Amino acid sequence: MLSLLSSLARAVDVAAPFDFSPRDPARAAPAGALGVRGALAIMANAGGQAVPREISGLAYSADDDVLYAVTDAGWLLHLVPRVADGRLVGLTLTRQVRLTDPRGRPLHRAVADAEGLAALAADDGQPGNTRLVVSFEGRPRIAEHAGDGRQLREYVLSPPLDDPTRLDGPNHGLEALALHPTHGYVVALERPLRGSGAAGITLYAQDGRRWQYPAADPLTQSVTGLDTLTDGSLLAVERTYAGPFRPVVCTISRLILGDTLVTEVLGRYSSAHGWPVDNFEAIAHHRDRHFFVASDDNENPLQQALLLYLELPGGD
Repeated sequence: MLSLLSSLARAVDVAAPFDFSPRDPARAAPAGALGVRGALAIMANAGGQAVPREISGLAYSADDDVLYAVTDAGWLLHLVPRVADGRLVGLTLTRQVRLTDPRGRPLHRAVADAEGLAALAADDGQPGNTRLVVSFEGRPRIAEHAGDGRQLREYVLSPPLDDPTRLDGPNHGLEALALHPTHGYVVALERPLRGSGAAGITLYAQDGRRWQYPAADPLTQSVTGLDTLTDGSLLAVERTYAGPFRPVVCTISRLILGDTLVTEVLGRYSSAHGWPVDNFEAIAHHRDRHFFVASDDNENPLQQALLLYLELPGGD
């Protein structure tokens, strides 16, 4: 069992190479313009201790070269990705701490279900001052935390997000989070709000703006991860899951927030075409055209936690 407040005695490697390619290339439809620049399977145990499971949010600090991750059980992980010749080749866990309240007490399980993650002051040239903004399911809320997990402040949610009775269920809350230079936080719910009449998925911003994300079936499609690119557009990962006997589809898009939402599909990976996709839940911009996508293993021995390293089109 993991202790309530655990720090590693030493950094440990927590990943092994993973072949993210279609199992049957002859059946694989073109996945899109994204380049796969490495994939890793994250171990359940490393260096003689358990590694927290169910990664649900990612955010990268360029100042500290740390890929932060949060989990469904309220853990904050400090991960250092190793990239060589443009490819992801390794991942080191340097620290793991519990998310806590302002007094340093670990969050109770009922309010610790961290889902979305974004970073503040992560690229201002001052190492050590990165702060993490976390969105939670269960009781829907958004809070800012220090790198040691301690809560610094809680955001006031804009209507209608401030009414928990509108949620479709306690596990259908603030699934994805990004911080935008104009609109403040931007979040996506796992399911539409009750009574919203939404024909698809709605993105809600701190300044009250809303955008409709196209979805043929919002009951099986969810925006599970968001991050902001330097030009103000968003990266989004969408998961389509209709049941254990239906294909799982992971779609990665660029979103432009204007009077209406402009969506550009960059890549689509379907298990029906042999791609080893599963429960993709998080996305984080790294450097230049590169970004990470993480898959949650649900603490299920039949599933695997993955970290992908992808490249946007436009390179040489």
